[in-house]
Amino acid sequence: MLDTQSLLGFARVLYAFLSYLSTFTLFLILSWTIYHTPIVLAAILSRKREDEPPRKEDAPKISVIVPVKDDARVAERALHSILLQDYPRDKIEVIIVDGSREEVSGKVRSILGGFPMSVKYVREEKPNGKPSALNRALPYATGQVIAVLDADNMLDREAFKNAVKYFADPRVKAVQGVIDSLNEKDSAWTKVASKEEMLWNRVLLRGRSKLGLFTPLSGSCFFVSSEALRKVGGFPNTLAEDLDLSLMLVKQGYWIVYAEDVRGMWETPRTLRALVVQRRRWYRGYMESLLRNWRIVRPSRKLVDAEIVMAGPILLVLSFLTIIWWLAINVLGFPRLDGGVSAYIVTSLNFFSIFTVGAALSFGEKPRRLANIAWIPLVYAYWLVMMAVAFYAFLLVLFRRPARWERTPKY
Repeated sequence: MLDTQSLLGFARVLYAFLSYLSTFTLFLILSWTIYHTPIVLAAILSRKREDEPPRKEDAPKISVIVPVKDDARVAERALHSILLQDYPRDKIEVIIVDGSREEVSGKVRSILGGFPMSVKYVREEKPNGKPSALNRALPYATGQVIAVLDADNMLDREAFKNAVKYFADPRVKAVQGVIDSLNEKDSAWTKVASKEEMLWNRVLLRGRSKLGLFTPLSGSCFFVSSEALRKVGGFPNTLAEDLDLSLMLVKQGYWIVYAEDVRGMWETPRTLRALVVQRRRWYRGYMESLLRNWRIVRPSRKLVDAEIVMAGPILLVLSFLTIIWWLAINVLGFPRLDGGVSAYIVTSLNFFSIFTVGAALSFGEKPRRLANIAWIPLVYAYWLVMMAVAFYAFLLVLFRRPARWERTPKY
C-alpha cells in the first residue's frame, strides 16, 4: 500500500500537471481565436462567386449514391428532391445501397418500384457503416461525377446544375454544398445544434474556401470527380470518411470548392441521445484522423490548416478537463498550489464565450421576447454536453476501444 508521503507526492504531480494543462489550454484558446479571426472576416466580407452552368448537352453524367438503413420514408423524400432537379434526367443515375432490416427493405423496394427514374438497387446483407455502403455502390457508378446524399437530405432543385459547373476548372475535383437544418425548431437540442451547424457550414467553411485553406467535405451534399475518387482508392473506411477523403484529395494536389449556390438540407439530431451518437462518432473520427495524419511530409497551408481542423475536438477535451479542475478547486476544496490562476482564466474564457453566444441567440431569435433569454442556459448545457462527449470519445481513442459505425437516428 502507498504511504501518506507517496500519496501526497502523487497529488502534487497531478496538481502540477493540471496547472500546466490549464496554462496550455489558455494558450490554445487564444491561439485558436486569433487564427480563426481572418477566416470569419473572410466569410463575412467576401462576395459570392457567380459562374454560368454548362449547357445541358455538355452536362456530365452524375451518379447519386444514397445509403439507406431503416430509413425508407426518409429516403423517399431524398429521392423526390433528386427527381425535381433542373438537370437532364438521362444524365442522372441513382444508386440505392440498402442495409435495412428485411421488412424495411421491402418498403424501400416498393418505393423504388414506382419511382419514375432509373435506379440501381444494391442490397447490403451485412451493413458495416456508411463508408462500406458507399464503396459497395462505387462499381455500379458510371457517371463522371459522384454525388453523395444521406437518406435524410433534400436538395435545392438547382443543386446538380450549379455543382457541375465548378468541375470546368481541371484543378477542382470535389464540391461541397451548403447544408441547412430541416428541423431547426423541433426541439431545444435541434435549435442549438443547428446554430452550430450553421456556424460551421456558412462561416468557417466559407471563410476557409475564400482564403484557399483546407475545405473539408461534410459527409453529404457533396460531389466528387469519379476519376479522382477511384485514383485515391475510393471512400476511406473510417468514422470520418468525409474528412479523410478530403485529406486524400488535397494530398494529391486536388482542389475542393465550397459552393454557396449548391444548397441542401439535412436533419439535425432531434434528441439528446441522437446528438450524442452523432457527435461522438464525429469527434472520435477527427481525433483518429489527427493521429494518422499528424506528421506532414510536405507541409502546405492547406495541410497545416487541416491539422488545425482535426484538432478541434482536442480543444473541447482540454476545456472540459480545465473546467473539472476549476470545480475541484472551488467546490471540492482541492489545494490550488500554482494552478488556480490559469484554471480560473480558461474557465472564465469558456463561460464568457458561451454567454456571448447565448446572448446573441437570445437577441437574434424572433419574435424577440423575454423568454428568449432561456437560450443562455441552454447553450451552456449544450456545450458542457459536447465537451463531455468529446472527452468520452478521447477515452475511447486512448484505450483503443473497437471503432464501430453508429447510425444517427432519423425521423
